[in-house]
Amino acid sequence: MKLVKYNNISSIFDELFNDRSFFDDVVPAKGLAHFSPLGDVIETDESFNVDLMMPDFEKKEIKMEVEDNSLVIEAERKKSESKYNRVESHFGKFRKSYVLPDYVDVDNINAKYKNGVLKITIPKVEGKVGNKLIEIK
Repeated sequence: MKLVKYNNISSIFDELFNDRSFFDDVVPAKGLAHFSPLGDVIETDESFNVDLMMPDFEKKEIKMEVEDNSLVIEAERKKSESKYNRVESHFGKFRKSYVLPDYVDVDNINAKYKNGVLKITIPKVEGKVGNKLIEIK
């Protein structure tokens, strides 16, 4: 092991990230081979809107269904046959689910995939109340 004296913290990071061998030995921990795309959930008066960041997927590779009162999204991103020098993106299968409240209209969920973002609109059922304060007598 080589012991080197550094003048400042930035020189440590410079050497670390310029040393290609640092990344060659990185192996995902057991059980972390799967990934989950980042998503945002926005609630409006009329609906819940989910934006799931899924770059480089084909629409036909994405499966979405309502299962046991949850919205379930599944897909798989496969590595190409190219020779990679460095991989910073994620590959493999994922399964992501969102528990649905009882005041949504599952029959009218709408989804569009464009520019690497899966946009899902989950309409609320008018007249149903999701939260209710119960008076204790």
